Amino acid sequence: MIDTGHMTVLLLNTLALGDPQLLVGDGVAPRDGGWTEGTPNTGSFSAYTVLNFVGAAPAHPDIDKADPEWATRWSMSHSGGSRAQADWVATQARTRILTALKATFGDDDTFKIIGIVWTTLGGMSRNDQVDPPYWNSSDSLILTVSRVRISTP
Repeated sequence: MIDTGHMTVLLLNTLALGDPQLLVGDGVAPRDGGWTEGTPNTGSFSAYTVLNFVGAAPAHPDIDKADPEWATRWSMSHSGGSRAQADWVATQARTRILTALKATFGDDDTFKIIGIVWTTLGGMSRNDQVDPPYWNSSDSLILTVSRVRISTP
């Protein structure tokens, strides 16, 4: 069984890549994301991305395998104080998540990400619930995971 906790940590670290400009939240907005003063229209807006694990299922349910490949489903939402800022943070996150291909995770690196499929690249939409409005976008993707096969001599 895949360890989705380890996989989540791997993806969060992949998205952050040690860059303080790209704020990443684990299921919720990061503490420093959004309006810097905590109230709309006070201070500036710090763009951010939120990663959510949506679920997993065998990648090939028609094949009876004791150790299947898994199609893990993820969503990423991106927010910015302007359309351009939201687009920037979305582009950064989308580019960085691609670097997770072939990454291993789990105890003793027992699983490997073997495929990435985008199911939705969300367009930018303006949220007028606050003044001034902010912009956001949501993406959906599937990362296929397989157990690492250790060859024996």
